[in-house]
Amino acid sequence: MAKTKLRQLLEYMENTTGGYSLETAARELDVSVRQAENMLDFWIRKGRIRKSAAITDCGSCASSGECPFILDMLTTYEFVKEGDPHPVELIHSGCK
Repeated sequence: MAKTKLRQLLEYMENTTGGYSLETAARELDVSVRQAENMLDFWIRKGRIRKSAAITDCGSCASSGECPFILDMLTTYEFVKEGDPHPVELIHSGCK
């Protein structure tokens, strides 16, 4: 039996290190960006994938404590390994 695109997405993400963009998901599965978004949302609801916009080192934090670049960060998606505690921190620790 052939694997569904939904299952292919999950397996691809499980075997990929680092983040995975919405556009990459669409391209890899040969579907529209909207379809890829719906599939990612399905796996997010199931707790198998999470959104991530982690910043490793932004280097220009505002004195008010808010990162001025957080809205410009590319949203990526990650496979959630069994036993993973919580989603990745979305704001660099220096920006808090």
